[in-house]
Amino acid sequence: MPEKSRRHPSALYLLCLVEGCERFAASAMLSLFAIYLAQQKRFTDSQAIFVVGGFLAASYLLSWPSGWVADRWLGARRTAQLGAVLLTLGYAELWTDTAASLWVALALLVVGQGLFRSAMAALVGQLYVADDVLRDAGFGHFFVAVNLGYLAGAFWAEWMRARIGWAGVFALASAVLLIGSG
Repeated sequence: MPEKSRRHPSALYLLCLVEGCERFAASAMLSLFAIYLAQQKRFTDSQAIFVVGGFLAASYLLSWPSGWVADRWLGARRTAQLGAVLLTLGYAELWTDTAASLWVALALLVVGQGLFRSAMAALVGQLYVADDVLRDAGFGHFFVAVNLGYLAGAFWAEWMRARIGWAGVFALASAVLLIGSG
């Protein structure tokens, strides 16, 4: 009987890249979003914080039904792909910066994040058999990618905002997500 390989599946590194890009895009948007709402959309500080908080709450709450969609209907891979498409469209909609685009973009981002987050964790879990000792280490790699993407996104978003403006921030988020999920 051949000895089982002690290496991580190569798909893990692809999933880490995709998740890192998604977290980069999310951080690029979220790290400055309350400021964007106050400066660009003329929200009061309390309104801006309320919208950002509601957005975050809705995205996390939508992960519950999205997990059901991934498990029983579309499968984790197609759910993640659909989530990535909706996220890319949401960031691109923010980039257009029209009067109605804010609410359309937030709706796309909420649904996209709900679908994407639940499916990506399921995809990583599917790479390993249940008793595989590498599984915990694989999730460790995955969460390092999450944190590195989030850290880099906040830094580069501010750099883009200072040099190009708000459109540059949302264009960056769209481009990175498109590259990562493409």
